[in-house]
Amino acid sequence: MARVFDEQSSIAPLITPQGLRVVGGLRTPNGLWQPAMVDPSTGDCVWKGAGEFRAAYGVWTPRFAARGNAIFVFNEGWLGCFDAGNGVERWRAQLGADLARSTRRWKQDGAADEIAIDVLTTNEGSAALVRNDDDQLLAFDMGTGALLWSVAPYS
Repeated sequence: MARVFDEQSSIAPLITPQGLRVVGGLRTPNGLWQPAMVDPSTGDCVWKGAGEFRAAYGVWTPRFAARGNAIFVFNEGWLGCFDAGNGVERWRAQLGADLARSTRRWKQDGAADEIAIDVLTTNEGSAALVRNDDDQLLAFDMGTGALLWSVAPYS
């Protein structure tokens, strides 16, 4: 089996609508990083994401989460949303602080990822709810990545 991920990238197992997958990073020719997904049962690369991320000190240590048909990638102040089926980048948003690490109250359907994120769907649409290290709660439109609202702690 050929190695897919770069040795200086973190990887994470995720449960997606397609089943168990592993997400990690590939170094691009220009020194940036792009997410990729592998089917662990075959070792085949399912997709390589179109979006690229910078990495301090040459090591890519993002955090990943799967919610429905969305793969979220958080890296150095940026949150990217990718289609779990084909790797197309849906949107990317810059955050003011690091994302909070997942706690029990954020774990859903046995998820073991490290991003405090969830997706809320209403009649008006879907929003990604994210808590950052400043305990701020932010809501991003799932279709565009636009910031819908944010609530500061103890406000």
